[in-house]
Amino acid sequence: MQYNNQLNVLKTLFLISAILNLICTIVWFFNAIIGTFAFCGLGCVIGILPVVNGIACFLDFNVYNRLKDMNKSGTYSAIKFAAIFDIITIITFNITSLIFGIIALVQINTEEVKQEMINKGIY
Repeated sequence: MQYNNQLNVLKTLFLISAILNLICTIVWFFNAIIGTFAFCGLGCVIGILPVVNGIACFLDFNVYNRLKDMNKSGTYSAIKFAAIFDIITIITFNITSLIFGIIALVQINTEEVKQEMINKGIY
């Protein structure tokens, strides 16, 4: 039961991270638009930042759905990829997703959580 609890914690972390990444995507999108109109080249430079957060948001929602349903194989690699992408969001100053990504990587690399995922058939 404790390991299922750890999977529930991971599910919650990815939901919170997805919402934060969605908010950051919207904020960086509007900053890129304003930067384009105010300073010609600035919008092009910071235009990549909403893309990074948007991809991280999509991956986080995907992992959340996988952990909610507990019926899709390959969840371990999806969690690992989403956690790494959450760490990459530090370039957009999203420190919370960085911390959640590190916590997720630490949790999924424990043998107990791996075994629980294998037992549930979602590894």
